[in-house]
Amino acid sequence: MIKYGGFICLMMEQQRIEYGPEEQAQYLKLEIETDRRSSDYIVYQIQLFLDLKGKQKNNEFEFCRFNLRKGAQLRDHYKDFFDMETEYDTINVLHADWGGLGGGSIAPAVTRYFAECVLENKNSLSDDRSFSYFSLSQTGAVPVKILTDYCSHRTGMFPEDKRDAVGIYRSLCVILDNIQKGKEARDRDKKERHRILVD
Repeated sequence: MIKYGGFICLMMEQQRIEYGPEEQAQYLKLEIETDRRSSDYIVYQIQLFLDLKGKQKNNEFEFCRFNLRKGAQLRDHYKDFFDMETEYDTINVLHADWGGLGGGSIAPAVTRYFAECVLENKNSLSDDRSFSYFSLSQTGAVPVKILTDYCSHRTGMFPEDKRDAVGIYRSLCVILDNIQKGKEARDRDKKERHRILVD
């Protein structure tokens, strides 16, 4: 840690976290301790740790969770976008604590993966592609207002809790499933075929 006047520069080092099969959910968390002993500056000490309990304190933030079974290996890659919610032996970032403009949001890994899947599919609509370009251009999390507006516009359903990351992810799954099946593209083609032009 280096102090510059009233500012603190945190020097983060790579940290290894030991883990093993526990036959229950494990949570990788970040804990922030605040030291206000000096009147000139505040020192924040950050610690990563693995816990068997969910979020307990206000100064804890979840990075990811997993449930590793005996004899299995922990996966950090997914077969496809729908595999991100796999319960066992897979790193799950859907419940991770992410902040964005306007409040909590969903992990950037989720929106980036969704965006890549959308852009690879020729059935995606212009709204989907615009949202995907925006998601990929963000350095952090997509603001929750944009996420919920896009999801409700595309699915016709408004999430009960606009900050529910898992609910947003499931809406993105519905949208991607429709894109992959070409449902919207077929509906669009039908509408265009039934249009009558009069000169």
